Amino acid sequence: MATITEKFRKNFPAFFADKERVYGLFKKFTYRADGDPLPYDPSVNEAQDAFHTAGRKGKRYLAMFGGSGLGKSMCAAREAIVHAFKPGATIWLLGADYEAASKEFDYCYEDLIVSGLFGGVGKDGVIVRAVNNKHGDMHIKFSWGAEIIGKSAKEAHKGTLLGEGLDCLVLCEGSRIPGDIFDRYLERAISRRKGTVICNTTPKGKNWVYHKFYQSWREGNPIYWSADPYPATVNPFYDKTEFERQREELGEDSLEFQEQFLGLFVSYSGLCYPEFTVYGENRHVFDKDPAKDIPESWPRWVVIDPHFSIPHAVGFYTVDRSDCPIIYDELWVKGSADDLVSAIFEKHKEHGAKVMEGKRRWIESTDGMIEAIDLHAIYGGNEATHVIDTSSVVKSEIHGGTSIRDEIYNAGLACKLARKEGIFGRILYIKRMLKKRVPLLSGKEGETKPWLTVFKRCHRTIGEFEHSEWEEGGARSDKTPKQARKDKDDHFLNCFEYFIAENPVWDVHERREIFRPSQQRKRAPLDKSVKS
Repeated sequence: MATITEKFRKNFPAFFADKERVYGLFKKFTYRADGDPLPYDPSVNEAQDAFHTAGRKGKRYLAMFGGSGLGKSMCAAREAIVHAFKPGATIWLLGADYEAASKEFDYCYEDLIVSGLFGGVGKDGVIVRAVNNKHGDMHIKFSWGAEIIGKSAKEAHKGTLLGEGLDCLVLCEGSRIPGDIFDRYLERAISRRKGTVICNTTPKGKNWVYHKFYQSWREGNPIYWSADPYPATVNPFYDKTEFERQREELGEDSLEFQEQFLGLFVSYSGLCYPEFTVYGENRHVFDKDPAKDIPESWPRWVVIDPHFSIPHAVGFYTVDRSDCPIIYDELWVKGSADDLVSAIFEKHKEHGAKVMEGKRRWIESTDGMIEAIDLHAIYGGNEATHVIDTSSVVKSEIHGGTSIRDEIYNAGLACKLARKEGIFGRILYIKRMLKKRVPLLSGKEGETKPWLTVFKRCHRTIGEFEHSEWEEGGARSDKTPKQARKDKDDHFLNCFEYFIAENPVWDVHERREIFRPSQQRKRAPLDKSVKS
């Protein structure tokens, strides 16, 4: 084995990126914390295979979310072992306390020390020190200077998390570790060496690890890898009978079962829209392509929530023949009005629109008179409607006394002002929309679809639906609202509400004041048999 380890560490980058060689090493490890010894083969476990594959591709922030028993700790520890073949590498296994870190450390200790694969421990061996004391001293040191060390977040105040740099950090059940510990002590240490962070954990609501890892991956950050949560049954060695017993005892809809066995993010307390679901049979989110899955003849709306200091939010919407709204794309654009208009029309082209030039006009600018050309997006003979927040008419001295709406108009896009309804009416109407399902026109009797559909690509919109909260002291149900939702990170929710205020129906001649309670029951006419 010494010869093999020498080859691994002398050409570490090639070994690290070679999935076949890494998996070959893994199969030498047989320790299982909850079962009989068995060679570790990630290829039989979809979740573990995806996790290790992402590691071979150089993803630096890896997070596997799933139910208890999925095999998260096992693969986290073994991925950390791979990093230990890098000369001089520092690997930390950090838990909320030492006991929490001990599960991953046990895998490392059993694989590297107890198995005897690497020979004895001593100054003449591959491993020069190995201690497994769950009360504080968990340490494996290699002859080439690499170290695997168990750490406790509770000891942070003693300075134990201060270091020059980390090559790999494993957050053992990371959802239980305080987020400020990561921000204050660990992010900087990882950045110094461009190291890898592993956070394989059962969720604990939508806390900091959800935002840091899952949301970053969902928004397309190239150095992050995660996946939609895996149920425990993805592990082929998991006892399916036990899974069904827990489902029956706890109830499939219970938060405990959904979190601990399905691995879902289920913290609903204080949220405005707990009815919004990303997973499951009654989900609102679907993986669809606007260019392929929306007929060209359907009406289109684009709503802009512009800003001077932060990126502009842009939502793309339509309704189907049942008057059910669909959120099919979004933009988060930082830059000038020209940049914004250009990005919007690039999206229109991507969605299959014909972009046509309209009238030409001359406008005054700091460079003198320049020509502006009105632009139009045409879908199947119908022009897309563009709507903008009323705040866009406010003039800014910083921008030469003009408003954002003026700048966008001068860039070639004419927008109508949004209709703003009362916040309570908007929230209650959307809550009712999220609860209700309507019959499928072309489906079998009893088949339904959600009243609201969101395409999976709309990451920020989905995130806002999931995280929108009532103001402190506000209501927690749709029956007794006392205060508005928090006015924070709600740009795409605002866009959607302005779209709904446009009375988006298939027959554009039909107009209804939909936010008035007396008018709400007239919505979803094909759903008269379904009680709200």
